[in-house]
Amino acid sequence: THCISSAASDVYKRQVIKDAYNATLKKSNTGPEASAPTFYYVQIGAFSKENNADSFRAEALLEGYLSADIFVESTGDVHRVMIGPFAQKHEAELAIDWASGKNFSGLLLARAD
Repeated sequence: THCISSAASDVYKRQVIKDAYNATLKKSNTGPEASAPTFYYVQIGAFSKENNADSFRAEALLEGYLSADIFVESTGDVHRVMIGPFAQKHEAELAIDWASGKNFSGLLLARAD
C-alpha cells in the first residue's frame, strides 16, 4: 500500500501544481489591467525627504535631460524621482543610458496607467 499511496500523492501534487500554474495564467490574462496600455518609467532616485527628491530632480534637469518629464512621485514616506512616461520600452532604456552616463542609477518600471 505504500507504493499506491505514494503514487496517489504524486498525482495529487502534479494536479495542484497544474492548477496553480493555470490560475496564475488566468489571473494575468483577465481584468482591466490586461487591456490597459503599458507605459514605461525610469526611476533615477528615491528619498525619504521630499525636499531631497526635489533637489535631485532639479539636478537631473540641469544635466540636460529634456526628452520626457522628470517628476517626483510621493507614496507615503518615499519620494521617487521619475522620468517618463514612455510608450515604448526602448525609449525608457535610452533614458537609463542617459542616467548611467550622468552617474545616476536607473530602474525600469512598467505600469498600466
